[in-house]
Amino acid sequence: MFGIDPKIAQHHIDTHAHMVPVKKNLKFIRIGWLLKIKEKVTKQLKVEFIKPLHQAEWIANVVPIPKKDGEVRMCVDFRDLNKACPK
Repeated sequence: MFGIDPKIAQHHIDTHAHMVPVKKNLKFIRIGWLLKIKEKVTKQLKVEFIKPLHQAEWIANVVPIPKKDGEVRMCVDFRDLNKACPK
């Protein structure tokens, strides 16, 4: 999170040494969902909840899940990263 000194708290994900980072290709997303995802990402960028990352080792796709009220829940497909982490 922004504003927290890395000396106080820092997040690290342990992975098996033999696992190679996976960069997924962008999946096709319907236009209607794509606009809703873009709106949510823009909102999160404005309040600085997320930030752009340009050199990531692990890249996963956003998976849109429709809610009952018509909204879209954004989930991230971290299955490959989960396989690389020790239990």
